Amino acid sequence: MNTPAKKNNILKVGKTVSKILEIICRIGVAALLFVAVAGIVNTEWMAQNMISDSGITMNGIEMELNENASLASIVIVLLGGAAGFIVLAILFHNLHKVLSTADEGVCFRAENITRIERIGWLSITMPIIGFVTSVLAKLFGGPDAMEISIDLTGMVMGILVLCLSQFFAHGVKLENDVDGLV
Repeated sequence: MNTPAKKNNILKVGKTVSKILEIICRIGVAALLFVAVAGIVNTEWMAQNMISDSGITMNGIEMELNENASLASIVIVLLGGAAGFIVLAILFHNLHKVLSTADEGVCFRAENITRIERIGWLSITMPIIGFVTSVLAKLFGGPDAMEISIDLTGMVMGILVLCLSQFFAHGVKLENDVDGLV
């Protein structure tokens, strides 16, 4: 059984980790945008530094880098990764806010319903970004650029989180009813 002190430690760890992950995602956005712009401005730099017999793997998007990889498809994958990191940064920001209010002892707030719903929709958005990125990279990079796929894990998680938001809505209603009685 969890004691209040242990629950408080779990919330503190969750808040810290969610804030760190938000910062990492923001740095990732900046790095991917920098590499994409640098590659557009200086294609020789991109050819020397990005195109080797390796690959790019981000947010479920995989692309083999070889001499057949087009600059357009590489830039699309980098921008798709940046879009994914933006969504994740917003998701972790909302998670941090929810955990902050729970740490204060008042988790059933109307703002938390909105935040949890946002986390659900952002989770659903992640595989869509990956799918659209892979389709665009395939269109601009040719048939060998990458494999088109979609990972449904984020969608399942998003649907579960959206359902969870309804439990929070019910909790807010019950808390308002109790406050009205006292």
